[in-house]
Amino acid sequence: RSLRSLQGPAGTLDYPAQAIVVPQTGQVLVVDSNRHTVVVFAGVDDDTVVRTLGDGRGPGPRQLSRPCGLAVLDGDVADAAAPDGPVAVVADTWNNRLILWRVRDGTVVRHVGSKGTAPGQFNLPTAVTVVPARSTGSDEAWLVVADSRNHRVQVFRVSDGAHVRSFGSRGHGNGQFVMLTDVRLSPCDDLLFICDRNNHRIQVYRAS
Repeated sequence: RSLRSLQGPAGTLDYPAQAIVVPQTGQVLVVDSNRHTVVVFAGVDDDTVVRTLGDGRGPGPRQLSRPCGLAVLDGDVADAAAPDGPVAVVADTWNNRLILWRVRDGTVVRHVGSKGTAPGQFNLPTAVTVVPARSTGSDEAWLVVADSRNHRVQVFRVSDGAHVRSFGSRGHGNGQFVMLTDVRLSPCDDLLFICDRNNHRIQVYRAS
């Protein structure tokens, strides 16, 4: 049975696309896709809305357009990558970028990406996950993004948003994708599970 319902500042959520708990604070973040916001709830047992991230639909620096994916940087997830407290990483899908928001005060930390096909550009990014530094084979934590309509995965440094590498292309072979929709890290932080939607499969990669 359902234990409780988190419904947002309008009394309901409109196409909630993803929810995630911030380990450091216990807050619950929900992507409210059709309202173009991320709702910050006080906790699993407290549906008080602390704040919303996003100033309505649009291309502005604090606006979102049909966001889908969400990850969190904090001390537990990404080592020392978020020294000023947890940071929400939002896949701002129709604006073709990532926006990093400091959760405690709603400050925009950084934008990553733009529309296009070049390395570091996106065509409908739908999901993002964090690979901690201990699992990347370097001293840097990474953001790994499902770049859906470019049919590839892109990797960025957490520290400055710089592009590290991309992999994948459109097709049906091993290592190719058609409209990938999600990317997730295994509990041991060593494997990436990629939802290759239109190829009807999950592809698994080493995180490093």
